Amino acid sequence: MRIGVVTFWHGNGNYGMMLQCWALQQVLKNLEHNPFVIRFCRPKKKGLPRKLMEAMGIYGFFLYFINREKYQLNQKKKRHDILRRFEQFRQENLSLSSKKYSTLQQIRDSPPPADCYIVGSDQVWSQGLDNCNNQVYYLNFGTEKVKRISYAPSFGFSKYPDSLLPTLRKALSRFDAISCREQSGVEICRQLGFEATKVLDPTMLLDKHYYEAMAAEHRPLTDNPYVFIYSLNIKSSDEIRFEELESYMKTNALDLVVTPADGYCQGLEIYGNKAIYSYATIGQWLSNILHSSLVITPSFHGVVLSIILEKPFIYSPLRGQHAGGNERITGILQALGLEARMLLDNKSVLSIIQKNIDWIEVRHKLTKLRNESLSFLSQSLSEK
Repeated sequence: MRIGVVTFWHGNGNYGMMLQCWALQQVLKNLEHNPFVIRFCRPKKKGLPRKLMEAMGIYGFFLYFINREKYQLNQKKKRHDILRRFEQFRQENLSLSSKKYSTLQQIRDSPPPADCYIVGSDQVWSQGLDNCNNQVYYLNFGTEKVKRISYAPSFGFSKYPDSLLPTLRKALSRFDAISCREQSGVEICRQLGFEATKVLDPTMLLDKHYYEAMAAEHRPLTDNPYVFIYSLNIKSSDEIRFEELESYMKTNALDLVVTPADGYCQGLEIYGNKAIYSYATIGQWLSNILHSSLVITPSFHGVVLSIILEKPFIYSPLRGQHAGGNERITGILQALGLEARMLLDNKSVLSIIQKNIDWIEVRHKLTKLRNESLSFLSQSLSEK
């Protein structure tokens, strides 16, 4: 079948976003379908023009300096994004729709021809239905004849806003098959009367040799053993107890490689001038994980790729307003018997490092979950 996929695909600083998009497309190709990414991307909000700020007098003066700082950060981000080469990865590895859409009305007026639409994975269902354009993430376009499937979308929180439940119920009614990445998502769907299946993120549907092949062209960035930090959603190094980690590295003569990435906040160089900062391509990022002695990260896909590539890791949970996003990781850690890798308040970095991982057992559990998820996807696509 020709399958149009709605997901996050257009960012330039989030490695997990790009790999989940690529992985689902690869899995669908392995199932002998013809998938493509529907290029839906809501336009970004722009700041106030400089002339307008000047016309606003003293208020404009302050706004100018605030915006100047943002401008400088954005210029630095653009330089880093060039090094990551995500656009090159998209052009070389993804099939994309010929048209690009920025509103629900645009895609309704000219929906991409397909036998099936799939939404997922990633936190696409965290996009609030109080904005009509986010109906795109619930496949509210195209004819009724087109099959509609959700594969592993995440709501990003455990309780859906009560005021939007009627809108969500109507949105879910369009689907022929529903799955979610977290159990909380399954429960939200069931609360509204829809059966949903818990499945793995698309990145976990592929064996590690796919990722090893992508990393093969890239050498480690240091000849010494090293710790790799995938620094996503980290504003302060204290959030991953960096002093403890640094002490461990000094004792064991380990280098430090860091990939700062953009998520809820912009990725910054906050680990000192001895760190090797790697604004890596997708292949180099995978190489950074593959050749490391230890990975530490709060990132879902940083943890997932560490598991797939069978590398020792520490998961540092998100805190504060974004803590609701931890379930997507704690759920998979519990399913694979890896809860001990979580950096909780009552644990030290060293105590986690000293615990060995039974990769044979992890592999066995992952294979079972992978087969169940592939079965859901295959059956959903074949059912009339």
